[in-house]
Amino acid sequence: MGLALTESVWGEAAPDALDRALDQVQTFQARLAKDYDAVEVWWRRSSRKGHAVSLAGLRSLDEGPIDEVSLRAYRGGRRRAVRLASEDVEEWARALARTRPKAAAAAPRPVAARRPPPMTYDPALERLLARRDHLTRLAEALRDNTLHEAERLTGLVQLSGSVQYCRQWTIAVSGDSAVSRLTGHMRVEAQLNGLFGDEIRQVHAPESLLPLALLGARTWRMMPRELVRPGQLRIPEGRAVLHPRALEALLRAALPPILATRTDWVHGSRVASSAISLIDDPGLDGMLSSRAFDDEGQPTRRRALIIRGRYTDGLHDGYGAPGEGTVVVDGEGGRSAALASVLMERGAIDFHELIDAAPVTVLVQSLGPIEVTPAGAFAAPIQWGQSLERGRFSRLLAPGKWWLRGRLFDGPDGPGCLATAEVSRELVDTATGVLPYCMLADVI
Repeated sequence: MGLALTESVWGEAAPDALDRALDQVQTFQARLAKDYDAVEVWWRRSSRKGHAVSLAGLRSLDEGPIDEVSLRAYRGGRRRAVRLASEDVEEWARALARTRPKAAAAAPRPVAARRPPPMTYDPALERLLARRDHLTRLAEALRDNTLHEAERLTGLVQLSGSVQYCRQWTIAVSGDSAVSRLTGHMRVEAQLNGLFGDEIRQVHAPESLLPLALLGARTWRMMPRELVRPGQLRIPEGRAVLHPRALEALLRAALPPILATRTDWVHGSRVASSAISLIDDPGLDGMLSSRAFDDEGQPTRRRALIIRGRYTDGLHDGYGAPGEGTVVVDGEGGRSAALASVLMERGAIDFHELIDAAPVTVLVQSLGPIEVTPAGAFAAPIQWGQSLERGRFSRLLAPGKWWLRGRLFDGPDGPGCLATAEVSRELVDTATGVLPYCMLADVI
């Protein structure tokens, strides 16, 4: 029979729904035991509840549940594999039966998870947002507070934002072993006049929703009003100071392919400035990116990737690397190495010393899509940024006109920007990492 979950978006039902789904998967496995030697199931379910916010009002963003299912069935040294988007176990069985068996590239292996698992779901956050429909009230307050601030400081013509709660669970079952995880987080974002914005993501229930309700108003109050385009501003040494959010986005895009494929680095070799210490820690509590197992159902582990500028550990991609805990599966079934929760150690100087080191620098707060070449070069448009100039007010970087370009590490095509990087004493929790501000040269 099919699987019908009565899961609510709110409340205590999420852990119970996960347990019921896990029981259903194991029952499905047992039912197919007469037809196959082994059956592996990977199942991810995502849902969200919330509102898009604009000057005109609110629009529902409620979505889900959305299911992604991957099945592998083994018999006599051959394997059937299929991916589908359905919770119906009858459809799972039919889809497997329709596939053509192929020679098994690898034998099935048991799944496992690190212990203790990280805390990635706070039921108190769901209860808080569900109480008297706080999520809707928060979205209304974000809009109303921004409009109120715009009455005092005129010029606001566009507000684009959202308030949403996102939840996801993942199940991996192989043979007699099974693992599961549950994550939930809130995201609040606001972009003003298509030029500048801010966002907050968090897993834990906050003591107060007021800072989130004031996000748009605060951003409008602090936002520079004048635009600057390339050619109107000379940036000494191509310096840019990256907000931890922008730094993390760059590291996530450009670092894993390099660490998964570099063969010329040896343990202890100098690859970056001594200010750079980077750790991938899937066990950090309160991070929505933390996980006890990867998308192959293998236990994760903490990796000190770079310590004081020296290479210490890599990442590994592809099925067949047992116990590495770094694999992620995309929507097409492809596998690649990825970072979990990123931890970068603080530096010795504070943020103001970092930006005051030159008469003109650029503060990059958010990046657009990041392109990375096989050789390790990156290029990304600056979505939100501002100039920091001695003797005058900051100016907004015209969106889409400014680009961040370079490479993280030295290579045949040129030096890497991490070789001379400096980082601040301040650390920021992005909900997927804890990182400092970082100054890079020759990237603007």
